[in-house]
Amino acid sequence: MRFTLTRPMPSFLTYIPMWFIVNPKQVQANVTNNDFGEAWLTSNAAGSGPFRLRRFEPQSLIHLDAVADY
Repeated sequence: MRFTLTRPMPSFLTYIPMWFIVNPKQVQANVTNNDFGEAWLTSNAAGSGPFRLRRFEPQSLIHLDAVADY
């Protein structure tokens, strides 16, 4: 994946781990207290796209594997 920014943004890399690309139906089915499914996503995967979650450690690590047949 390639990102092209229109101007320098030193904090750009710190935002990438905060973006969730998920199956919205799975997440919406697990929303509690208007949290947008965040609590459920800390221990469940709802992936959608060319990557599969291998390992997740909140606030420190997101390890993804490419889906071979995507």
